[in-house]
Amino acid sequence: GLKDYTGAIKDYTEAINRNQGNGSDKDWLIFNKLTAIRTSIKNGDSDQALKWLIGYDCDTEKDEVVSAFVDVLYYCSLFLNKSLKAAKEESKKKNGIFYQYTSARTLSKICRLDRVIKRPEKFSLRLYDERYMNDPQEGMVFIKTIFNDNYNAYIQEKEWSSALKDRDVFVASLTAENPIESENTIPLWGTYGKNHTGIAIAVEITNPPANPPAKRIQNELKDDSSQNEPIEMIKITPNLYKVFYDGSDNDVIGDTVNNIRDNIKKLFDAKVFERKDKEENTKKIINKIREAIQKVQFLYKKNYYSYENEFRIIKEVKHNRALYEKNDPRLFVTLGKTDPNVRLKEIIYGTNFENPYLWEPIIERNLGENVKWLSTKIKYR
Repeated sequence: GLKDYTGAIKDYTEAINRNQGNGSDKDWLIFNKLTAIRTSIKNGDSDQALKWLIGYDCDTEKDEVVSAFVDVLYYCSLFLNKSLKAAKEESKKKNGIFYQYTSARTLSKICRLDRVIKRPEKFSLRLYDERYMNDPQEGMVFIKTIFNDNYNAYIQEKEWSSALKDRDVFVASLTAENPIESENTIPLWGTYGKNHTGIAIAVEITNPPANPPAKRIQNELKDDSSQNEPIEMIKITPNLYKVFYDGSDNDVIGDTVNNIRDNIKKLFDAKVFERKDKEENTKKIINKIREAIQKVQFLYKKNYYSYENEFRIIKEVKHNRALYEKNDPRLFVTLGKTDPNVRLKEIIYGTNFENPYLWEPIIERNLGENVKWLSTKIKYR
């Protein structure tokens, strides 16, 4: 088991040395650690696996409990890495260009009409608190799917039901659907573009440099003590992720979701979450599963939203560090130097947008000459 674990760290270090580092490095490392730990369980070393995962040296857990617990974390990590991979592939196809549909009122904020500025300012994409999103089931579709028959037990148990209450998740929703030419965007223009009276922005997204810097990662991994540290999964790595849909994406993600559900059922069937004799251990297991679930629960939606072809940038920030505007209670955050780089390329106005001729001069003045002001070619009524 120890050999597999250190081997995964060695593979990761070599990948860094080949300059393959990016913002998802940490997620890649977590996945490889979990893969190694699963191997150690198959070799009969489940107590060491539990120590690696929750920092709790316990040889009294049944092997099947440890195996199911590890598999929940493993398949959540696999889900996340599939999302990252799909986003990377789509970005390559679209030259890093993604779109966001919004109201005409947002254009005033993008152009900084709330104040007079002396020179063009850099565009900052805003990520808003996930509770403002239009889907009332946001984040819960995944949870209802994986808890399945045990969902009532999930919401009744305070350790589980608090999963959404202590979130500090901010989201920017994007799509790969081109607002100028694709007729698939008519529902997007209707809903998010306020019945074609709004705009769509085109942004170019590129990955940041290795985060954290490659040299620091290598130094951390050379420290043998890291082999005995519990895996830290709680933070979402700011990155571009693909949203999967139950049904239409079953060929890509269906087996992964089913494996998460089946292993959670095994833990419920074994009454792992009800026991009082191992309360400290149980609490740590619950917390670790919650951490894994929270990294992917905003990347799974109902199939009837599949027309959106959605991608998301997700970031965790404490609410006391979030921003807001005067007379607008909505909290938002922006991206930092080590987050994905987002550059505004185009602003496209809808068929029913009022007085588009007024905006081109102010866009050029406040956002720079490189930002294009274009009209959609899609005819609507």
